[in-house]
Amino acid sequence: MKYYRKALAVTALATLAATAFAGHANADADKTDDGVNLHVYGKKLHVDRAAIWTGGPNFNVCLNGFLTFTPPRGPSGTYTVYHHRGEPCRNSAGSSFLAEDTSWPNNTKVCAYFLKVSDNKRYGGKPCATIHN
Repeated sequence: MKYYRKALAVTALATLAATAFAGHANADADKTDDGVNLHVYGKKLHVDRAAIWTGGPNFNVCLNGFLTFTPPRGPSGTYTVYHHRGEPCRNSAGSSFLAEDTSWPNNTKVCAYFLKVSDNKRYGGKPCATIHN
């Protein structure tokens, strides 16, 4: 599986808001929901990198993974792990190099989920964490 990071359009205002919070934040989080795992590595409001993965079902299935950041105000961001046509499907999927070296405003909600390539329906759960002071 090849990993691509979707480009983010971040305005100057959002950048200023992201750097305005100086307190200690819980950017380092580990959440699991119905077989889907999310781990955010970082400190304060800074994300060093994020990892999303799933153990997958007991049969081969193609999955696209999504990691979304939704701040209280301002633009959100989505990082995507795409399954490319012609690549074999696996019993697991994931990536550990998403949202590298990014900063987010206080109380930004980060969620991970997977969609099946075959029918675009969600596979497993949708774990979420909040980046906050």
